[in-house]
Parts: sequence; structure tokens; C-alpha cells
Amino acid sequence: MTNDPKFPIYLIDNYWTEDGKDGDRIVQHSAGLIMSSDVLDSAGREELIRRSTEGMLGSRESKNPDHMVTEIGFSHYETWYVRWFSHRTIDVGQTDEEALRSFEDFVLRTEVYHERRRYLGLPEDGDRFLMGAEDRWRWGAKESGDDMAPCRCDGCKKNGVLTIVH
Repeated sequence: MTNDPKFPIYLIDNYWTEDGKDGDRIVQHSAGLIMSSDVLDSAGREELIRRSTEGMLGSRESKNPDHMVTEIGFSHYETWYVRWFSHRTIDVGQTDEEALRSFEDFVLRTEVYHERRRYLGLPEDGDRFLMGAEDRWRWGAKESGDDMAPCRCDGCKKNGVLTIVH
């Protein structure tokens, strides 16, 4: 097992209304996770709410900004967090080998976590999906021969993260 740093992960919930057919109001919801290098103080939370709200409003014209609510809550500490068929961590200078070893440890730890919850009869934990990461042959962002490596594209560099797509 590696001794990688664990970072706080927050759950962001966005709720809004949209105009439906026949003038009805439809309540919509979107949720996502974000990892921070530090625990968020109130100013950090407010900034994250502002950015999340702006991003949500910019993605569809039918959202009603007068009825947008964004909530942020602490989820857990971990080395990686889930995105859509990918996982991210904060880039602290890991080599590709170190990042893949760290991700392997994370996947194994998460599999044990879910197995324990199943054994205890507890429901799935929506903040800790593997979303295909258990299929190790999928890992990477680029492929050169047999080497899989985390993504270090300009977008990842700009955000200070490493991404493993699966």
C-alpha cells in the first residue's frame, strides 16, 4: 500500500426549475464531486457555489436562475475521486508509475469498502463509485505499447490534477 495524501472531497448538489410543457415547472437536480487541496472555509465554499451555479446556468438556457439552489457538503477524505468514467487526484508531482500504483490501491480499498457495505446489508454509497475502474485494462489516457499513463493534458495541468480514464 502507498502512503499517498488524502484530500477532502465535497458533494455539490444543484437544484433548479425549468419551464415544462403547458407552463408547468419541472424540478431538476445534478450532483457531482470535487476534491480540494485543503478543507474549504466559508469563502472557499461560496466561491465553489458561485462557480458551480455559473457553470450550471451556462449549460442550458431553460434553467431558471431565480430558482437555482446549490449546496455543498463534505463527503470524505480520499486519494482519488470519481468523474464520468474517470477518476482524478491532485497532482503533487507523482510519476506515472506512482500515480498508477496509488490508483490501484484506491480501487482495491474501494472494492473492500463496497464489499463490507454489502456484507452489512447497507445501501450503495453514491459518493464512492468505481464506474468501471475495477476493469484495470481500461486505465489510462494514453497508450504507448503496454504502458498506461494518467492524463496530463493542458486541461489537467491547468486544474492541477491527474486523470485516469476507464
